[in-house]
Amino acid sequence: MAYGLCCDVERGSALLRTAGRRNRRHAGGSEVFRIDHDEHFNQTTHLQYQPFKRGPWVGFNWRYDSGLVAGPVPCAGGDCANGPNGTDSIVDASIITPDQQFQAGLSCNGVFATPTTPISPNSLCPGNEYASKYVKIPAPGTENDDHNPPRIAPRSLFDLSVGQDNLLKVISTSGASACQQLT
Repeated sequence: MAYGLCCDVERGSALLRTAGRRNRRHAGGSEVFRIDHDEHFNQTTHLQYQPFKRGPWVGFNWRYDSGLVAGPVPCAGGDCANGPNGTDSIVDASIITPDQQFQAGLSCNGVFATPTTPISPNSLCPGNEYASKYVKIPAPGTENDDHNPPRIAPRSLFDLSVGQDNLLKVISTSGASACQQLT
């Protein structure tokens, strides 16, 4: 489900907003799980102001994502992607490399992984001391691939832009125009 709203607030101002949600499930055989682009809510808002008809403009963008499904992140209990020594209360993160633990922002009792050092010497961590700064990991014993999967942490992105249209002051009599966008 998605919707969009676009309006000119007043002369020289414009507002554009889009929002949506995606509930995507895979039900094949006996397995039911959320696929990676399942997301509860996302939205983008763009506000633009141009004080003069042929003058510069200022734009502002805000993007919010509630969190996509993260895939098999090690966690304790439930339907977790736990290593061979994991239990309902102990996380075994040995199924991913120290570098992957570092990239996921994993920590055990406040000690974060580095590219060469795992969260603990044996990659084991009590479920109540296990955390991530980039992934919302379900509490021990509550992970479910269909109803409570690990998700990327919610985030907001902001962007401010300033520009000038028709820098070369070319006036087209044919109605044709060209555009160059630099990012």
